[in-house]
Amino acid sequence: MRSDQQNFIRHLNTVYAWPEKLFADFSFLLDQLRVIYSGTLAGELVRDKFIPDHALAMSGLYAEEIRRTALDREQSIQYLQRKDLKVDVESKGWQLVTYENHPLGWVNVLANRINNYYPKELRIRRE
Repeated sequence: MRSDQQNFIRHLNTVYAWPEKLFADFSFLLDQLRVIYSGTLAGELVRDKFIPDHALAMSGLYAEEIRRTALDREQSIQYLQRKDLKVDVESKGWQLVTYENHPLGWVNVLANRINNYYPKELRIRRE
């Protein structure tokens, strides 16, 4: 993740990215208020593993070194419908899927399948 001018704050199991110049303000707000959503939601820690959030994919705050998988039009629509993807991928782990260099979201490539992490509430429901 690109960390220039960003500070990362862990609150409970959620990680937020906030501009460095506003970091003190956010820390104060966390102490005083019940914060529901703030800054750029980077992800969540689940059993000591970082699960990136869709907001991070859309923000552009990730490092250039993040692994990416380019999808064609048909595969992109399948991804946006939250269907299973059949894509040849060289390496395992979290990857940013893109269409024509535009980020779409995250997938987690496992040994025998690809988990689609596109948010359910945003998926395309029509065929």
